[in-house]
Amino acid sequence: WLLVRAWNSILDIQPVALAGKFELYDVSGSPGEAAISVLTFEDTDAAPGTIGGIVQWSAEAEMDLGFVTEYGVYLALWTDGTQEHLLGIAGRGDTALTIPAGTSCGDRRFVLVYP
Repeated sequence: WLLVRAWNSILDIQPVALAGKFELYDVSGSPGEAAISVLTFEDTDAAPGTIGGIVQWSAEAEMDLGFVTEYGVYLALWTDGTQEHLLGIAGRGDTALTIPAGTSCGDRRFVLVYP
Protein backbone atom coordinates (compact mmCIF):
# COMPACT_ATOMS: atom_id res chain seq x y z
CA TRP A 1 0.00 0.00 0.00
CA LEU A 2 1.00 3.58 -0.63
CA LEU A 3 -0.47 6.21 1.69
CA VAL A 4 -0.64 9.88 0.75
CA ARG A 5 -1.09 12.16 3.76
CA ALA A 6 -1.39 15.94 3.79
CA TRP A 7 0.76 18.07 6.10
CA ASN A 8 0.86 21.70 7.02
CA SER A 9 2.68 23.69 9.70
CA ILE A 10 -0.52 24.60 11.60
CA LEU A 11 -2.48 21.34 11.68
CA ASP A 12 0.51 18.95 11.48
CA ILE A 13 0.00 15.71 9.55
CA GLN A 14 -3.31 14.31 8.35
CA PRO A 15 -4.66 11.22 10.20
CA VAL A 16 -4.08 7.88 8.46
CA ALA A 17 -7.83 7.28 8.27
CA LEU A 18 -8.13 10.33 5.97
CA ALA A 19 -5.12 9.51 3.81
CA GLY A 20 -5.36 8.61 0.15
CA LYS A 21 -4.62 4.89 -0.21
CA PHE A 22 -3.32 3.05 -3.26
CA GLU A 23 -2.70 -0.68 -3.42
CA LEU A 24 0.59 -1.57 -5.08
CA TYR A 25 0.97 -4.84 -6.94
CA ASP A 26 3.12 -6.48 -9.56
CA VAL A 27 1.20 -6.24 -12.83
CA SER A 28 3.31 -8.96 -14.43
CA GLY A 29 1.75 -11.60 -12.18
CA SER A 30 4.97 -13.56 -12.26
CA PRO A 31 7.83 -13.88 -9.82
CA GLY A 32 10.96 -11.83 -10.25
CA GLU A 33 14.38 -13.39 -10.40
CA ALA A 34 15.06 -15.55 -7.35
CA ALA A 35 18.49 -17.11 -7.08
CA ILE A 36 20.73 -18.67 -4.47
CA SER A 37 24.24 -17.21 -4.50
CA VAL A 38 26.01 -19.54 -2.03
CA LEU A 39 25.13 -23.15 -1.21
CA THR A 40 27.09 -25.39 1.16
CA PHE A 41 26.65 -28.92 2.48
CA GLU A 42 29.07 -31.13 4.37
CA ASP A 43 28.06 -34.78 4.66
CA THR A 44 28.68 -35.75 8.28
CA ASP A 45 27.26 -39.27 7.84
CA ALA A 46 30.16 -41.66 7.17
CA ALA A 47 27.95 -44.62 6.20
CA PRO A 48 27.95 -45.53 2.47
CA GLY A 49 24.75 -44.74 0.56
CA THR A 50 23.48 -42.29 3.18
CA ILE A 51 23.97 -38.62 3.98
CA GLY A 52 23.35 -36.26 6.87
CA GLY A 53 24.30 -32.72 7.77
CA ILE A 54 23.25 -29.11 7.36
CA VAL A 55 22.48 -27.52 3.98
CA GLN A 56 23.08 -23.76 4.14
CA TRP A 57 22.42 -21.10 1.51
CA SER A 58 22.35 -17.37 0.93
CA ALA A 59 19.99 -15.52 -1.36
CA GLU A 60 21.41 -12.95 -3.75
CA ALA A 61 21.28 -9.47 -2.22
CA GLU A 62 18.94 -8.12 -4.92
CA MET A 63 16.69 -11.21 -4.88
CA ASP A 64 12.98 -10.45 -5.21
CA LEU A 65 11.33 -12.33 -2.33
CA GLY A 66 7.85 -11.07 -3.22
CA PHE A 67 6.67 -14.44 -4.48
CA VAL A 68 8.93 -16.68 -2.34
CA THR A 69 7.06 -18.52 0.42
CA GLU A 70 9.49 -21.38 1.02
CA TYR A 71 12.63 -23.11 -0.19
CA GLY A 72 12.62 -26.68 -1.48
CA VAL A 73 15.80 -28.64 -0.78
CA TYR A 74 16.40 -31.56 -3.13
CA LEU A 75 18.96 -34.25 -3.81
CA ALA A 76 19.50 -34.97 -7.52
CA LEU A 77 21.52 -37.13 -9.86
CA TRP A 78 22.76 -34.06 -11.81
CA THR A 79 22.85 -30.29 -11.38
CA ASP A 80 19.96 -29.94 -13.85
CA GLY A 81 17.62 -31.67 -11.37
CA THR A 82 17.61 -35.11 -13.00
CA GLN A 83 15.89 -37.60 -10.67
CA GLU A 84 15.54 -35.04 -7.92
CA HIS A 85 14.17 -36.16 -4.57
CA LEU A 86 12.71 -33.74 -2.01
CA LEU A 87 14.73 -33.69 1.22
CA GLY A 88 12.70 -30.99 2.95
CA ILE A 89 11.04 -27.60 2.91
CA ALA A 90 12.40 -24.49 4.66
CA GLY A 91 10.46 -21.31 5.34
CA ARG A 92 10.95 -18.01 3.52
CA GLY A 93 13.27 -16.52 6.14
CA ASP A 94 15.32 -19.69 6.68
CA THR A 95 18.84 -20.16 5.33
CA ALA A 96 19.48 -23.75 6.41
CA LEU A 97 17.92 -27.20 6.56
CA THR A 98 19.16 -30.17 8.58
CA ILE A 99 19.23 -33.48 6.75
CA PRO A 100 19.00 -36.29 9.32
CA ALA A 101 21.88 -38.80 9.41
CA GLY A 102 20.96 -41.99 7.61
CA THR A 103 19.06 -40.29 4.78
CA SER A 104 19.35 -42.54 1.73
CA CYS A 105 21.00 -40.90 -1.27
CA GLY A 106 21.45 -43.77 -3.75
CA ASP A 107 23.32 -42.39 -6.78
CA ARG A 108 22.19 -38.81 -6.14
CA ARG A 109 25.14 -36.53 -5.39
CA PHE A 110 23.92 -32.95 -5.94
CA VAL A 111 22.03 -30.80 -3.41
CA LEU A 112 19.71 -28.25 -5.03
CA VAL A 113 17.75 -25.44 -3.37
CA TYR A 114 14.83 -23.79 -5.16
CA PRO A 115 13.11 -20.63 -3.88
